[in-house]
Amino acid sequence: MNKRLFIFPLLAVVIVASSILAYWYYFSKPTEFPKSDQLLGKIHRVFPEASPKVIQDSIAIDERHRFVPFISKEGKYGVSYWQWEYHKWKVVSIETTGEVHVWKIDNNDPSTFYFLWNFHPDDQVNQLKFYMIRDRGYHGANRELWYEPRIQMEKMVEQKKSYGVLKMPKEWAASMSSFSQAGPMEQTGLFSNGILFNAGMYFGYIPYEQSGKVARTMNSANGSGFQNGNFNQEYVRQLSEPEIEKQ
Repeated sequence: MNKRLFIFPLLAVVIVASSILAYWYYFSKPTEFPKSDQLLGKIHRVFPEASPKVIQDSIAIDERHRFVPFISKEGKYGVSYWQWEYHKWKVVSIETTGEVHVWKIDNNDPSTFYFLWNFHPDDQVNQLKFYMIRDRGYHGANRELWYEPRIQMEKMVEQKKSYGVLKMPKEWAASMSSFSQAGPMEQTGLFSNGILFNAGMYFGYIPYEQSGKVARTMNSANGSGFQNGNFNQEYVRQLSEPEIEKQ
């Protein structure tokens, strides 16, 4: 009887201690973000092919996510993505190119999506026009046919530095959420990383030079990369002007 009376309090202490330790390990607030020399060292150890030389910036996406563009020893403009995980700052992706991608912080919440890039200066990108497009089309099921009109949303960004961050516009996030909440008769899309998207919907962009000509981004393409951990990203296709409809 005495043994039982002793075991129950001890078990309670173990449970409380384990809960505190688990909270500290998984949910504690992030410590100070590493300095540039530490970031360079970490990128080099994790992915030596990146050959980082200069950290251009450290941009806070939110409290637990950072975007770090860099320049390599070969003069390439790359990017790295960092997350606070398991009580430490962890680099979850490194790329030796700066083409546009979408970082999906929460797959099920488009308002947490961010466009990120780092174009080589030789590409002379002065302005970016981002698009969210859903192609028009007809769909049928159970002897019913319905028409889906084209949706085209545009967001222009002036390019002041080689790199940049664009939070998903509120209107775009709202439209994406409405697609994911479509009823059974309206669900004509597919699951993409946790959220139901319309099959004809996609992101794109067009880069422009200061002269107004479409920029050729050859110096920002064709690289290599590394990914590790809980990381979700989507490549954003570069569009041509004929693909865009005049509003």
